[in-house]
Amino acid sequence: LLPLAALALYLPAGRPDLPSQPFAARDQSGQEALMAAIGEAEALARALAEAPDDPAGWVELGQRYRALGRPDEAVAALARAVGLTGGDPAVTSVYGEALVDAGNGMVTEDAVRAFESVLERRPDEPRAQYYLALARAQAGDEEGALERWRALAASSPADAPWLATVHEQIRQTAGRLGLDPEDEIPPPLAAGPRGPSAADVEAAQAMTPEEQAEMIRGMVEGLAGRLQDNPDDLAGWLRLGAAYRVLGEPDDAAAALERAVALAPHDPEVLGAYADALLDTEAGRTLAPEIMQVMDRLLALDPDDPRALWFLGARALADNRPDDARALWQRLLDQLEPGTEAYQTVREFLASVAPEAP
Repeated sequence: LLPLAALALYLPAGRPDLPSQPFAARDQSGQEALMAAIGEAEALARALAEAPDDPAGWVELGQRYRALGRPDEAVAALARAVGLTGGDPAVTSVYGEALVDAGNGMVTEDAVRAFESVLERRPDEPRAQYYLALARAQAGDEEGALERWRALAASSPADAPWLATVHEQIRQTAGRLGLDPEDEIPPPLAAGPRGPSAADVEAAQAMTPEEQAEMIRGMVEGLAGRLQDNPDDLAGWLRLGAAYRVLGEPDDAAAALERAVALAPHDPEVLGAYADALLDTEAGRTLAPEIMQVMDRLLALDPDDPRALWFLGARALADNRPDDARALWQRLLDQLEPGTEAYQTVREFLASVAPEAP
């Protein structure tokens, strides 16, 4: 299983920008992956009929229906999840996106209400900001849409996976308004009070490596101390986990990100960050049960998550369930770009798994 952990470095980690492509729209080498996905969704629906108070189960069912191109059923399932979680922002945001799917790309009034409720509890949630801007554009308020998309772009990290989509919307909207598209795209997110100032950077460049390490350590310890006084700061725990990973302290990173997961248990991006941190630890070298449990939860929240598909396929193969492994890896292969290293590796592993004898 050791090569499997290494492959995780090549897989994309998250896509909060647009809905996933339905299975029915993909050019698949066969229909077995589609039929397996339909069977899994139907089995889950039967299980939820017997245990209807499982919010994670309704989230998983809604996401499976979205992947299958069944938006109305996805909306119904995710509405149950929203109710059971008390309007959890991550779940409500996915529900709003499903409403957009069901509206054939239109941000309906119900979707607007869902996204507005998300921003009331999490003002920096990018999916809600994006779709509320789109709602303005669809209502004919191009200036208002441009203003919102510019604000989202200005507050997003330079490597945010949704940034390219937002920039394209800014360019198209600015062009329709007769503005220079490139002038309307804000610069990358500048370092704010959470990061070092220009003077701090200049001073750090004059330090010895030992002094730089001590300075970084002090900043991380300061953040950790502040979080003890403010333990509900989700963004803070995410920053602390990322800092520990940079420092090469995987156990501390996993502990910090576990706190983040406790604050946002239904957010696939947060859970994915925790999964990545666990893979850095000693447990990640053996694919320990706790990592597989996280992958199970991650796949429930996002049936197309590449990490979960890869590692759960490996578990299925280790458990002598080659058909399950093939189905999971085929779903992963369908979303990778042909010609990439990840695509070739998954294809080779898939070809090596013989179908189960009838």
